[in-house]
Amino acid sequence: RPLVAARVKNPKTGEKEEVYALVDTGANRDYLSTELAERLGIDINYSPLNLKTATESSIAIRPTADVILESLDGSYEAMVSDVLIGDFPCKDSSLAPGKKDWSEYKHLRGIHFDNLEAEVELIISSGHTEATVWTAVSKPEEDSDGDEGEEDEEERRRRPKKGKKGKRREPVATKNVFGWTLQGPDGTKRGGQVSISVLSADDKLLKDQLQSIFERDFPPGPDELQNLSREAKYALEQLEESVKWDENKGKYSAGLPYKFGREKTAEILNNINSRATAERRAWSLKRSMEKIPEKKKKGFSEMEKFIKEGRTRVLPEEEREEQEKAGNPIWHLPCHLVFQKGK
Repeated sequence: RPLVAARVKNPKTGEKEEVYALVDTGANRDYLSTELAERLGIDINYSPLNLKTATESSIAIRPTADVILESLDGSYEAMVSDVLIGDFPCKDSSLAPGKKDWSEYKHLRGIHFDNLEAEVELIISSGHTEATVWTAVSKPEEDSDGDEGEEDEEERRRRPKKGKKGKRREPVATKNVFGWTLQGPDGTKRGGQVSISVLSADDKLLKDQLQSIFERDFPPGPDELQNLSREAKYALEQLEESVKWDENKGKYSAGLPYKFGREKTAEILNNINSRATAERRAWSLKRSMEKIPEKKKKGFSEMEKFIKEGRTRVLPEEEREEQEKAGNPIWHLPCHLVFQKGK
């Protein structure tokens, strides 16, 4: 698997560090080690994500962050949002090309591989294909002395070149904007070790399925309670603690049960910028309404109806401040307006 040297920067403080990165074309989300995020002092957010690997899939609230990714020579820079933060199963940098002597391979002689005193703490996803796809294949006749003619530097860096790749079952050197790296066999015997890296992260807001117990009209019997999972029992406890009779409305009300409990869930939700998501959706909806006046008219009339009928209300500033002082989360729902002519 190709390893390259890269620079990761905190977009707010400018703090930066050079590390090795694994180029994973099967990943759709960049991945950063927890330790590196801590060393750079990066602000952490929390988002509901479905993390998929080659063998499993799991939905959970996961830490993410915004970072700047750069090549060591400064030719490539990208502001990357919502990089996934987590533990790296293997940070061993001994597999980096710059850590080994490749002189036994004629086609690799004269090629410079970056040698850092760093570990593998970053996965570069398919989102950077324009930077990670190879732009040159090793060719001893051109690369051994570093002279590639008078061609413009930018053209030379990006133009694919044909050349010898060495013999069968020998490593192939490729170059992208992060520098030279190796792909293919490296002559090392792995024994029984197998490595497969495929990572996919999908937003899964409100994806958790409701337990069947909450869909019933009647309370469960004693035998059914014994067979409930620990999460379901915890949910029942939360319902029992929060249920109350509302004299004014003439009906019962109960708080929603949360997997991590109310205090922990409030902490997680307060660290998620739901307002930004709602605002982005609102701006998108505005552009759509400006193009379709009928949609705008229908959308506003429906909202006025909701307010008039008491289905929704404006949150007073005093109530918002009380919520914030109490540490209670305020969640902003994005507006999804479905409009069909004649309906």
